[in-house]
Amino acid sequence: MATLVNEPLRLVAEFDHKPALEAYAQSLGVSPEDAAALFIRHPLGLMVDTDPFVRSPLGVQDRGIKFYCQIKQGMELAVLEATDIVAQTRQAIETRKATGVPISGIIDFQCILRTLQLREKNRCEQYGAIFDDIPTAGFSIYGEAYLGHINQTSTILVFR
Repeated sequence: MATLVNEPLRLVAEFDHKPALEAYAQSLGVSPEDAAALFIRHPLGLMVDTDPFVRSPLGVQDRGIKFYCQIKQGMELAVLEATDIVAQTRQAIETRKATGVPISGIIDFQCILRTLQLREKNRCEQYGAIFDDIPTAGFSIYGEAYLGHINQTSTILVFR
């Protein structure tokens, strides 16, 4: 739980009354010095039922963690693990194709953090290949605003 938060700065100073960086590192079994390198692979999530609303860490300030989007005092957050973007996107497109309704085009609105994750793993070409047979346009954006600001997600608009 975010127990000490400077909401205007999007800075969490404490989780469960411990310095935020220390608590985050402990949850992953790493040292605080190594924790920031895991931010992109292990964002936090505000869980609503079983759906995570991703809250991505931006960086470290003192022993706290700054976030790309708002964190409120008392917010319960879970440490998430990033999944395989290429495999999940391929599966989503294949599922849509299996309906038998042709896809005439796609617009992909992808959070810049997903783009950075693809670059980090050298998988941009594999991601692009998913759309080889579909006219596609896309943008790397700074989070999404669906029911609030969300990080590390993609919204794909499919045209019939």
